[in-house]
Amino acid sequence: MLPIGGTNMSTPLSSKSIISLTMCFMLLMVPLTLFSSNYEESFLEPESEKHFTLSSLNMPGFQTGSIYTDQTISVGGSYACAVLTNGDVSCWGNGYWGKLGHISTPGSGIDTSNREYPTNVNSLHQNMGHFEEVSTSTASTCALNEIGNIYCWGWDGSGQLGNENNDVSEAGDPDRVSPVMVALPENTSALTVVSSATQHHKCAILNNSETICWGSNNRGQLGANWICDTNSDNCTNMEYEWSNSGTSFPQVVQFPENRSAIAIAAGGEFTCAITDNHAVYCWGSNSGYKLGQGDEITRKVPRLTELPGDREAVAIAAGGIGACAISIDHNVYCWGSGSNGALGDGSNDTNPTPGLVILEEGDVPISITAGLGFYCIVLDTGVSKCWGGNWHGALGDGGALDDFNNGIPRVLPTNVTGNHSFVAIESGTQNTCAIKSNGSAYCWGRPYDGATGDGSMYQTGQINYPVRVGQSTNPLFADASERDHDNDGIVTIFDSNPYMCNSGYYQVNNECIEVYEGAYSIDGIVYLCDYGTYQPITGQTSCIDSDPGHYVDTTNATEQLECLAGTHQPNSAQSDCIENSPGYYSLNGADQQIGCPNGSYQPSSNSTDCISTDPGYFTNSVGSSSQTPCPAGSYQPLPSQNTCISADLGYFVSSSGSINQEMCGIGNYTDSMGQVECILASQGYYVAGIGQDSQQACESGTYQTLQGQSDCNYASSGYYVPSNGSSQQIPCSEGSYQPTGGGTSCILAAPGSFVDSVGATEPSQCELGTYSSEEGQEDCTPAAPGSFVDSAGATEPIPCPSGQYQETDGSTSCVDSPPGYISSNDGSSTTSPCQPGTYAAAGQSSCVDADPGNFVPDSAQSSQQLCDQGTYQPDAGQSSCLPSQPGNYVPKYGQTEQTSCETGTYQPGQNSLDCVPADPGNFVPTSGRSYQNECEKGQYQPESGQTECMMADPGSFVPSSGAERQFPCSPGTYQPASGKFNCEMASEDHFVSESGATEQTPCSSGDIQPNSGALRCIEGPKSFGDYLPILIIPLLIIGSALFYKYRNKGDNSTSAKKRKDGQWGEKTIDYVPKSIGRRKK
Repeated sequence: MLPIGGTNMSTPLSSKSIISLTMCFMLLMVPLTLFSSNYEESFLEPESEKHFTLSSLNMPGFQTGSIYTDQTISVGGSYACAVLTNGDVSCWGNGYWGKLGHISTPGSGIDTSNREYPTNVNSLHQNMGHFEEVSTSTASTCALNEIGNIYCWGWDGSGQLGNENNDVSEAGDPDRVSPVMVALPENTSALTVVSSATQHHKCAILNNSETICWGSNNRGQLGANWICDTNSDNCTNMEYEWSNSGTSFPQVVQFPENRSAIAIAAGGEFTCAITDNHAVYCWGSNSGYKLGQGDEITRKVPRLTELPGDREAVAIAAGGIGACAISIDHNVYCWGSGSNGALGDGSNDTNPTPGLVILEEGDVPISITAGLGFYCIVLDTGVSKCWGGNWHGALGDGGALDDFNNGIPRVLPTNVTGNHSFVAIESGTQNTCAIKSNGSAYCWGRPYDGATGDGSMYQTGQINYPVRVGQSTNPLFADASERDHDNDGIVTIFDSNPYMCNSGYYQVNNECIEVYEGAYSIDGIVYLCDYGTYQPITGQTSCIDSDPGHYVDTTNATEQLECLAGTHQPNSAQSDCIENSPGYYSLNGADQQIGCPNGSYQPSSNSTDCISTDPGYFTNSVGSSSQTPCPAGSYQPLPSQNTCISADLGYFVSSSGSINQEMCGIGNYTDSMGQVECILASQGYYVAGIGQDSQQACESGTYQTLQGQSDCNYASSGYYVPSNGSSQQIPCSEGSYQPTGGGTSCILAAPGSFVDSVGATEPSQCELGTYSSEEGQEDCTPAAPGSFVDSAGATEPIPCPSGQYQETDGSTSCVDSPPGYISSNDGSSTTSPCQPGTYAAAGQSSCVDADPGNFVPDSAQSSQQLCDQGTYQPDAGQSSCLPSQPGNYVPKYGQTEQTSCETGTYQPGQNSLDCVPADPGNFVPTSGRSYQNECEKGQYQPESGQTECMMADPGSFVPSSGAERQFPCSPGTYQPASGKFNCEMASEDHFVSESGATEQTPCSSGDIQPNSGALRCIEGPKSFGDYLPILIIPLLIIGSALFYKYRNKGDNSTSAKKRKDGQWGEKTIDYVPKSIGRRKK
C-alpha cells in the first residue's frame, strides 16, 4: 500500500466542497465519453483502467495461429480460457472432461465442475513456466509457455494431448488427464499452437520451420499422408467411437519441398495453413468443399488452395463447415458451406473455391476467427464484425431472436453491438470472446454452463451482446501480444520486414543478431548459401561464389573445397567439379584440365598424369587420348616421340608401328623418302644393284617390256625405238616405212603416195579421186564434204563456192543451200540452222537476233516470240525471258523491264503479275520490297497496305510487335507518354482507379497508400495528440477549483491532518505493477 497525504477521512466535507468536486468530476467525464460510450466500460474506475492498460505495446492484440503473435484468449465447446499478464491461465464455463484444469481438492485430480467466473488453472504448476498462449477445443485444452513447451489436459480419447501414449481405451479413463507435456521433436520449441474448436486435433508450428499435428486422424487432418481406420495399429483404440481415433504421437505435416508454415488453423476434421510464400494449403476432410480446392476429395497431405488472382494470404481461420483467409490487400475470402450466410457474400450458396466476402468500403480487416458455422473479424479501427449462423446469439449483433431463441443469421458482415473497440477476437462452437487494448475481456453467445464468464450460468435465453468477463469486483484482464514489433504502424502479418533487422542480421527473440556463417540476410530475412556458394563470416549480406578450381556441394556451407586431382572446374559458383576428359590431366585445385603434351597420351578420364608413347608410336597434338602408330613408310626407334622418321632413299617400311627401315633389293629402288615398299624398275628401265634410289633408262634403239629388269633389248627390223626408256619397240606406222632393223625412226611416205599398213618397207601410189597433200600419209584422202576433186592424182581438193554445199565426200560438184538454212562460207558441207535467240527466212546467209522483249527458244526458228506476263527481256538475241524478281512484277506481254512494287506493297516471289498489300500490324516503307515489316512494340496498324505504323496513345500500350490495335492501361497503372509497350504502376500514396489513365492521382490529405499499383487510398491513422486539447481543458478547471477550496486554510491545514488520537490519517492505493505487454518470441 502506498500512503497518500490528504484530508482527514473523518472530517465531513462542506457543501461548497461537494459542489466543487462534483462539477470537476462531471467535467472530467465529458472527454472520457469520446473514447467509449459503452456503459460497462464507463462503469470501471479510472484507476483500474490505468492499472491494466497494455501501454508498453505498440499495437496489442493477436491473430490465432500466427507465429508472430500469442493467442491470449481462446473459445472452445461451451468454455473459454485466457492467459493473464502474470503468465497464469484462467478458464470458465463447462468443465466436463476436466478441460478447465482446476483442482478443487488436492490429491483428487482435476474436477469436472462448471465455472461461471474465470478460475485459475492451478493444475499448471509453477515449474511449468510462464505461459503466453492458450488453445481450447471441445474436450481438451493446451497452453504454450515462454520457452516453447506445450502442456495439454482434459480428454485424451483421440490422442489430442500429444504425449506419445496411445493407450486411451475406455478402461484407461482418457478424461480428466492432468497437464502433460506434448512430445515435441528433439531440440525444438513451439512458436504457436492451435486446436480444432469443433473436433479433436491440434497443431503447432516449430522453431525449426516444421509443423506438427496430433489427435484425431480419421480424415487425414494431420497432413502426414495416412489416416486412422479399423485396420490401423498406430492409432488410439476407440472401439466404441472409431471416428474419433487418432494418435498422440505428433506427426510432421508434409508440405511441398522448401515450404514452411507461418500460420495455421484447425477446423472440423480438416486443417489449413499459410506458408512462407503466403500461399494457402489445406488438407483433411473435404465434405462441403471445406478445403476450397474445387472438389470434395479428402486430402491426406497439404494441397494448394488458390485465392483469386494468385493473392497472398496473411491470416487464416478454419471452422466447422469451411474456412476464411485475409489477403495481403485486406480482402477476406471464404470457402466451403454457405449455410446461414456463412460465406459473407449475401447468399447461402456454397463456394467450392475461395470467394470474396462483401465488406463495407473502407473496412480494413486485421484479424479473423471462425466458429462452428460463423466468422468474425476485427478491423483496424477496432470495430468487430461477424456473419453466418447466429445460434445462441454467437454473432453478438444485439438483434432480435427467432422462435427458437436464436439470433437471426447474417449473410453479410454485421457490427458487434455496443460500439466496442476490440484488439483481438476468438470464436468457438457457439460463443465468441474478445479483448480490448487494456486487457478487459468480453464474451457473448450461449451462456449455459458459464461459457460467457459473467455469472450467467443459470440464465435462460441467450446473450447476443458483449458482456464483461469476471465479477464486477474482480473483472478479468487478459494478456495481449504485440502486433507491430518494429513500431512502423504496419500490422506484423502485413509487414514484409516485421522486425526491421538490417541486412546481415536476423531476429531472434525480438533481438537482431548477426546472421550465422553459411548464410546471409537481406532486410532481416535469412537465406542459406546455395550450392556453389559459401560464407565463412557472420553478419553478411551475400554469399561468396566458389572460385574456379573449387566447388561447394552443400547448402549453408562455410568454406569452398578444392577440386581433387583428376578433376577441374573453370567456372565460379559451382556445386561440383568436372572429370578430366581422356587426353587430359590435372592436379588439386585446377581450374582447367591440361592436355597431355606431344609424345604422351591418356586414354582414361579423371586422370592425374599422362603416358609416354611406345617405340614405333607417336602423338603430335596436345590432349591425345591414344598413341598413334607410325604409318607404313616411317618408323620410330625411341619412346615419348611426337613424330616418326620417314624411310630413307633406297629403303622402305612395309607396316605401321615399325621401329626400323629395310633396304631395297636388285631390280628395285625408291626415289623418295617414306615409302612402304620398293619400286620395280619400270618397263623401259633397269636397276643393276641393291639400295638404289633411281632406275636407269634403256637407250634409244633399245627397249624393255618387263618390270624389275637389269638390262634392255635391241629394236627388231621393221621397228624403231625413237627415245630412251622405251618399254616397247614401235612398228613403223601407216604412212611410214623402215627397210632396215635397229633404227631409231621410220621414213615418211612422200606426198602423192601412201602406206596403208604398219611395218611397211616401201610406199604405194594414191589412186584417182583421192589426194595426198602431205608426206607420211597412210592412205589417200577422199575429197571432203563441201569440196570435190575432179581429176586423179590431185594434191588438193576444190571447195564448194559460197551459197552451195556438199554433204558427201568424193563428190565432183556442189548443190545450192535450201531455205531456212545458211551457207555462209566457201566449202560448206552442210547448211547451218539458226541458233536459239536468232531466226532467219529461207535462202539467207546469216541469222537475225531476236528483239528486246522477245525470245527464240529453239534452233532453226523462222520467227521470234513475245515474253509472257511476269517475265521480261532487256537484251536482243536471247533464247529465254527473265522472271520478275522479289519486290517487282511484270503486268504485260513483251516487256523489256520489270516494275518495282509501290510503298505499302511487297512481293516475296518471282514471275509475279502484281504486288501484295501489307497486312494489318505491318507496313512497307519503301518501294521494291520483297517483305513486309512488323510494327514495333509500342506501335500498331489496323489497316492493310500501309507505309508506316501508328504510335500507341498516352494511357494505352502495345506489348508486342505486329499488333493491329492498342490496349488501355488497366486500373492501378497509367502511361503518360505515347508509343509505349507497357504501363507504369501507381506509386506509393497514389492511385489509378480507371483504365486508360495517362497520369496517377495523389491520395487526398489524410489518406495513405503504402503499396504500388493501387486502385484507391485508405484512411490514415489518428494519433493521441488529436484528443490532447480535450483533456487539458477539464484538468485546468479541476486545478482552479482545488486552489479555491484550500486557499484560506493556511497553517491550520497542518493541525487538521491529525486525528483526535494524535495519529496521521492516510489514503492508500494498490501498487501499480509493471507493464503487462510482452514482445512475441
